Amino acid sequence: VHAAVNAILNKTRESIKGCTIYLTHFPDNDCVHAIIEAEIREVVYLKWKSCDDDDEKDERIKELLDNNSVELSREIMREEIKEEKDLKVVTELEYRIANKSDADANKAARTMAISWEQFFMGIAELSKTRPGEEKNPKIIVLWKVLNGFFRSSSKGAAMMNHYV
Repeated sequence: VHAAVNAILNKTRESIKGCTIYLTHFPDNDCVHAIIEAEIREVVYLKWKSCDDDDEKDERIKELLDNNSVELSREIMREEIKEEKDLKVVTELEYRIANKSDADANKAARTMAISWEQFFMGIAELSKTRPGEEKNPKIIVLWKVLNGFFRSSSKGAAMMNHYV
């Protein structure tokens, strides 16, 4: 699922009719259909495309948006950004798009992070006990996290006994 479709499906309010959606890239066919269905009135995108330009397809998308009264504009105008925090977000987004290769350079900084497998196994371990089935759910969470990540039941048991 594309980010635009995901954002529309997981909206935080009942209706997003008449809203503006901000995208990092020019919308594709799936995104455009979701945008029209949600009755969004403006699409603002930052970058045209990373590759595979198809002018005929892009023209059809523009025509489809125009026929449904959806405005399409490229880039966020810096003059319209009022808050410094928002400007920093836009600047960072532009930087990340321009410097994709920097992501690999930061791998060394992430060496202390747990793996996805450890993360999801930890979540599964935490999820298997329902709150209320034990005396104190907070202590159970502490116990399972300590036991799951430190792999030392004596340390986990000592911590649990300390908090009980």
